[in-house]
Amino acid sequence: QLGKGSTGKVYRVTHKGAGVVRAVKVMKQEVFSDVTSLKVIDHPHVVKLFDLFRDEGRVFVVMQLAQQGDLRQGLREVHQQKKLDPKTATWAKQVCKQILLALQYCHGQQSPQVHGNLKPENVLIMNSGPQML
Repeated sequence: QLGKGSTGKVYRVTHKGAGVVRAVKVMKQEVFSDVTSLKVIDHPHVVKLFDLFRDEGRVFVVMQLAQQGDLRQGLREVHQQKKLDPKTATWAKQVCKQILLALQYCHGQQSPQVHGNLKPENVLIMNSGPQML
């Protein structure tokens, strides 16, 4: 188990045949209609949703795996260093910019998508590169 939130639990999974590593979020059935609209979102700062399916009152969302954890963990590491150097400031600006670009994209869709629970734990960090919602 990678994490647990108000809507469900997230697990790291590996496809047996292809060896591809993904994250799977298991949620209650009630959120299925909310999640289906996310399949059309394609932006470099939004986690890619690959597939979703239902089984016995649960929804399984197969998505891109965030290798570096979440923004809350990243901010905790910066705090533990007890310094804000130019590299950290640049990183913070980059994170803010990427979050705003992702929100702008989602809100600008023909059928606008609203995150509804934006907080550091829900901003995922991918391989020290782009941050993703």
